[in-house]
Amino acid sequence: KVKTVDEAFEIAKAEIDKNVSKDDIYQMNRWWVVFYEDKDGVKTQARIDAVTGEVYTGYDVPAWCQEGAGYGRGPGYARGSGHCMGYGR
Repeated sequence: KVKTVDEAFEIAKAEIDKNVSKDDIYQMNRWWVVFYEDKDGVKTQARIDAVTGEVYTGYDVPAWCQEGAGYGRGPGYARGSGHCMGYGR
C-alpha cells in the first residue's frame, strides 16, 4: 500500500508531524520509520506499515541518538551507523 518514500512522506506530514521532511524517513523491512520531535521537543519515532498504511507513534529513540544531528537523516534512506536503530555507534 505504501510503496515509495513520497507516499510515506505524505502520510507522515498528515498524520505524524507537519514539519517532518523526507530526510527523516527511511524504510526498514515492512516499516517506514519516521523520526520527528514530539510536542515536548523530544526526538522520537513513528512507523508506517508499508502493507496496511497504519501509523504507529511513540517509539522511544535511544538517548545516544539524540546527542547529535543525523538520527536517521540522509537522502531518503539511512545507511551505515547513522540511523540509530541499536546497532552500535
